[in-house]
Amino acid sequence: MTRRGFTLIELLVVIAIIAILAAILFPVFARAREKARQTSCLSNVKQIGTAVMMYVQDYDEMMMYGHDNTTGYWCSANGFLMPYTKNAQIYLCPSQPNYAYGYGWNYPHMPYRTYYGGGFAIAAVNRPAEVMVICDATAYPWVYCPIHYPGHGDGYCRVANRHNGGANVLFLDGHAKWMRRDNILRTDTQGQTLWYHINPA
Repeated sequence: MTRRGFTLIELLVVIAIIAILAAILFPVFARAREKARQTSCLSNVKQIGTAVMMYVQDYDEMMMYGHDNTTGYWCSANGFLMPYTKNAQIYLCPSQPNYAYGYGWNYPHMPYRTYYGGGFAIAAVNRPAEVMVICDATAYPWVYCPIHYPGHGDGYCRVANRHNGGANVLFLDGHAKWMRRDNILRTDTQGQTLWYHINPA
């Protein structure tokens, strides 16, 4: 009894089927991996939110500055929070592991102390659940980044969309969630983005 092997045509058909299945499944696997990183990132943002709430309680409900060099050395927002987080790893977004910090702070509300001289009291905010504190950012590789102009292009210090078209966002009341980048940058009736709106009407 002679054994018949695969013909070249049969082998090519099998290879073609495998290639088609791979083309279908690889994007699914990639989205699943990114979803897992998005969830891990959201956990980081929630932990940072807890640290912000602890800081605010200890400092008479005043927010930290984005940067402060009035004491002779630079201290950025994450530096203020380090006594509460005790973990530099949570400032690293899993989808951007080669950057020292994956998140940017809301510069209009957390300015440099040198230039502006003051944070703000959260008690003065009408709707803290709608005021953003930090979010995923296209930050500099080496520094915690202020987001000045969240909607201007794809350069440094912009709201990122690396998590399936959106970013994880921390709000002033301490809650965190994923939002589409377009929703973060949408404007209200006064033409302001949510990023700038400290007291939404």
